[in-house]
Amino acid sequence: EKKHEERRRAQQGLRDVHESNLADGSVRRIVMTFGDDADYEAVRAILTSPLAAPATKEEQETTGVEETRTPGQRRYDALMTVLRRGVAGSKGQPTTPKATLVVTMDLQTLRRELAEARDGRPGCGATLTGASVSASTIRVLACEADIIPVVLGGPSEVVDQGRRRRLVTPGQRIRLAVRDKGCTIPGCTVPATWCEAHHVVPWARGGRSDLSNYALLCPRHHTWVHEHGFGATVTALGVIWLFRR
Repeated sequence: EKKHEERRRAQQGLRDVHESNLADGSVRRIVMTFGDDADYEAVRAILTSPLAAPATKEEQETTGVEETRTPGQRRYDALMTVLRRGVAGSKGQPTTPKATLVVTMDLQTLRRELAEARDGRPGCGATLTGASVSASTIRVLACEADIIPVVLGGPSEVVDQGRRRRLVTPGQRIRLAVRDKGCTIPGCTVPATWCEAHHVVPWARGGRSDLSNYALLCPRHHTWVHEHGFGATVTALGVIWLFRR
């Protein structure tokens, strides 16, 4: 055990971020980490997430854009998306609690369901990526979670902001995640966690900051939609994009 600890400390001492300027003006950055530490696992989770996945066939057919990015380019795009999201946070601090329970029933029903549900019961809850969560897991998460009533069971929150503010509010983002699940471009698999709220009618053109004028888009498709100026129809059930060929 002592040798293992010494080896771990020696590896930790080698951690490094190296940066060098290349002749063409670009910059090469090398991050040194290890396969058995938490930092490596955190980075690996990003590099193997839906953010780094190739565009699906349905997505390519929908957008008319062929997937030409190399695996390395996709991993770079994923890592930069996460880093930019972190920098955009308030003073570098986490902007969300450890977990957020989005309740789409009244709170009394939720308490009864959790009390009566057997451990491991499928379908009691789900993550934003669609994975089932058992009642026992939800009980644990609820200890440190924000509980947000979406339909019933708590003080209502203003989710339509009109022209009073431009950026999406935390409450609106939660409801967009419930409605859209993730990027609204057909075939895209990026979950709501890593999506951006897009004004369907641009703010500069009088668009309102209401749920009916928002659509979740992953960073790549957000750029693509702005480049082509595509419109969309937003309903209570989701977003229907109007693509021009």
